[in-house]
Amino acid sequence: MGKRGRPSTWKASDDNMLRRLYKKMPADMLAPRMGRTVKAIQKRAYCLGLQRPHYLDTPRYTVNPVTECWDWFGCVDEEGYAVKSRGVGETRYAYRQAYIAKYGDPPAGMVIDHLCRNRRCVNVDHLELVTVTENTRRGRAAKLNMKIAEEIRKDKNISASILAAKYGVHIGTIHKIRRGVRWL
Repeated sequence: MGKRGRPSTWKASDDNMLRRLYKKMPADMLAPRMGRTVKAIQKRAYCLGLQRPHYLDTPRYTVNPVTECWDWFGCVDEEGYAVKSRGVGETRYAYRQAYIAKYGDPPAGMVIDHLCRNRRCVNVDHLELVTVTENTRRGRAAKLNMKIAEEIRKDKNISASILAAKYGVHIGTIHKIRRGVRWL
């Protein structure tokens, strides 16, 4: 017996029970059932390589009542995106993990975009699959948007060089918008 009268070693039958039940119930419910501490359950589950569904983990976000964003209060990367540690030196985007848990892996050529423009948000209802091009258009660094592109197309009297200087883009971008190659 270990500390507090609980078993100190794990038997194969304990491991099998943990494998069967760990994904179905949280560690705090499993601990008394298996006669172990919550920490012991979590450590052994980690050693066995078990992964928990996101909905059973302790939430690491707070719900903003105004925007309905689930604001991540865990780690964020240098660009402000919510990240989750997956072991030594390995991190993953928390919003991506939430999306994959609900919908599965995104198809090739598609990326996950925040509709709410909040990089800390992990609410899957605020995430959408888009192409890389569309994600770039919607991004913070985008100098143009659909409304501006429509104005550029309509106003043929202003030279492309003046419009390029006005919006801080290359003159070729203005020509492509007018020809319908960009910002369709």
